[in-house]
Amino acid sequence: MDQQTHDDIEKRVRRLIKEMGVREPPLNMADVVAHLEIDQSFYDINDPTFFDGLRHKMKLGAFKVKGVLQKVGMQALWLPQEDRIVLDAALPKPKHKWVTAHEIGHRLIPTHRHFLFGDTAETLDPEYHEMLEQEANYCASALTFMGKKFTIDALDTLPCWENIHSLQTRYETSATSTLRRYVEHSHNRPMLGIVSTPPWKNETEHKSRCRYFVPSRQFKLRFSKISSDEILPLIKDCVHRARGGPVGTGEFIIGDDWGKHTNS
Repeated sequence: MDQQTHDDIEKRVRRLIKEMGVREPPLNMADVVAHLEIDQSFYDINDPTFFDGLRHKMKLGAFKVKGVLQKVGMQALWLPQEDRIVLDAALPKPKHKWVTAHEIGHRLIPTHRHFLFGDTAETLDPEYHEMLEQEANYCASALTFMGKKFTIDALDTLPCWENIHSLQTRYETSATSTLRRYVEHSHNRPMLGIVSTPPWKNETEHKSRCRYFVPSRQFKLRFSKISSDEILPLIKDCVHRARGGPVGTGEFIIGDDWGKHTNS
């Protein structure tokens, strides 16, 4: 995502929050939907009437529409013609806030209006699709964490899991999204967030145990050669098996791009 797109998204989110008059978190997505006058409903992936209605808006048959949604793994969809957001009825409630914010992101970014409609529904280039999703995700994050408000709050804390969890509670967000936002939008120092399956779980649907590798800007500048393959074995030595909650603490040494070694 280029800087111009980044700045435009931030500007649109900032304007929206100002219009709503919200000064403190959490930001209620239902209030955002109401302010933007967007309709919101749920769909059943197995309900033929939903796809029969949708196929008239897309240049595809109902069967192909269902296939498109399943292929890209959509949990929600924004329908520009109706200005309506539809969520998968099977989606767990804790995920409603993020996926709604994501679809609002598609709505706020003007170039996304024809996403998944017309002849792009089947032929959308995978790289272009990924770019659209990245932009919508960035907008969702900026909206959920109220732009610079989260950064101001985060800078008043020391980087540790307890403070990240406290911010998660304050903003009513997931642990993963809060960790990512903290690493990328708080202290100007090398930080790395990793979300992975625990080492004692051998089976995983992901090719790698690492689901998200989130370096801060300073980390990327100083430790550009560090990868999850190098970090995960070091983390493994610091944790113990547990059903939930903290599983361990520890320190290890990693080398930066200039051969200097730092405790992590």
